Amino acid sequence: MANVMIADDSEQVRLTLRDMIEAGKHKVVAEAVDGFDTLEKFESAKPDVLFLDVAMPKKDGMETLIELMKSNPKPKVIMVTAHDDMDLIQNCISVGALAYITKPFDTDDILNAISFAFEEK
Repeated sequence: MANVMIADDSEQVRLTLRDMIEAGKHKVVAEAVDGFDTLEKFESAKPDVLFLDVAMPKKDGMETLIELMKSNPKPKVIMVTAHDDMDLIQNCISVGALAYITKPFDTDDILNAISFAFEEK
């Protein structure tokens, strides 16, 4: 069982992700609505995996990812995006994201991403 955090400005996406994560017997330990909220909640939640939306208000996912990657140990971050922009995706991976999933996604996509995060060292 993984402790998972969800960061997405869409309440509907957060609810959908929560349902999919819990269907896989994982636990959602925190939710955030923007980058500032993510950074604030991340330390206390101590998630095993973070699903981080690329496009969020105030502080986007890329800025948030860069700040998170400065921590030790490095968090396991899966980027979530509605845009299949290969440059953006490669930038996220180069900064430290483990993987990305594109919207719309299904339960298998989410559970496979969590499994992949645990396979990575």
